Amino acid sequence: MNRYSRAALPAPFVYRAPYQTVRGQPIWGDALYLRDAGSPNYEAVGAETPSALKLLKLASLFELFDLADCAAELLLRHRELVEEWAGVDELLDLLTPPIDQTAVSYREYRALFNSDIERFYPRP
Repeated sequence: MNRYSRAALPAPFVYRAPYQTVRGQPIWGDALYLRDAGSPNYEAVGAETPSALKLLKLASLFELFDLADCAAELLLRHRELVEEWAGVDELLDLLTPPIDQTAVSYREYRALFNSDIERFYPRP
């Protein structure tokens, strides 16, 4: 299965180049169908915005199937709704994988990705 993480929570790369990632949305292989309520075009296709509870359940399903990047994108897009039930920053921190076996916050993780993309390449 080939996976490609979302920009909202980038994953380490499989190869020493910025494309296929070790986690993220499966692009080729077995399929799992979940609503992409984090997409900027979600409402444009006629879908209604889910309730905060449904958004949290969907984020949980994304995480359960190793799609933390999709969960992060969903939480960021619907921050205002979700904040009524749970702290989005705390949820993002829980979704964020460790770097070199060290826990980091979502903010730290994104800053590191933006400043040193090669750190996300596989080690030789």
